[in-house]
Amino acid sequence: LHYKPFESSDDIRRIVWKIYAKTHEWVVRVPEIRNPYTSHLLFVASFYLDKFVATYQRHTQEMSNRYKNTLWTIFCALQESGCEMQFQADQITHPSSPEQDAVAQRIALCEWQHQHSIREYIKPGNVSVLCIHSFTPAEQLAELIPELPTGSTLVVVAFSRLFKRNLLGYSLFNLFFRSANDRLGWLKSTWFLHPLRLMAKRREQQLKRFLDKEDIPYEWIA
Repeated sequence: LHYKPFESSDDIRRIVWKIYAKTHEWVVRVPEIRNPYTSHLLFVASFYLDKFVATYQRHTQEMSNRYKNTLWTIFCALQESGCEMQFQADQITHPSSPEQDAVAQRIALCEWQHQHSIREYIKPGNVSVLCIHSFTPAEQLAELIPELPTGSTLVVVAFSRLFKRNLLGYSLFNLFFRSANDRLGWLKSTWFLHPLRLMAKRREQQLKRFLDKEDIPYEWIA
């Protein structure tokens, strides 16, 4: 109950060397709530988006919804693992709900911003989980990565497939019929050739090349 197989995102300081010496299997101690050094996690999210991308408000609004839902899902999953969680974004928000709902409200109140890059705002020294997205500049990430603590995890939320559908069939369908209730209909029907999709794919490729080259543990959420 106190050990689990070693994964690339685990802190190597928790490897149990005595077990490895006997079995030649890599295992780590499961974080304990009473130990603040192994159980306390700082979850940081970047909402940086450059001005050009932000001009496509209808698309970026849906991206924001997807990003916030993903942040909340990850936060809840980590919290259920028994770790004490703290959430930090690159902006100040003022939730009005009780303490148990404060993080959900803080995430919901966050907006895309282009004033503070991840390098300017985030203090990487105690970050456990860093969440970024397709439009995070790879060069900014390259400056930040060397300062992240050993064992920290990077999560990338990809947007290039956000409006994916059977594009050809859906586009032909929309020439004759349009559902008044499908608020994503127009976005999906125009997404295949949209400049944002092409830009998202290009930047995602840049991020993947950089992360694979540097051998950095990360989770890719498409």
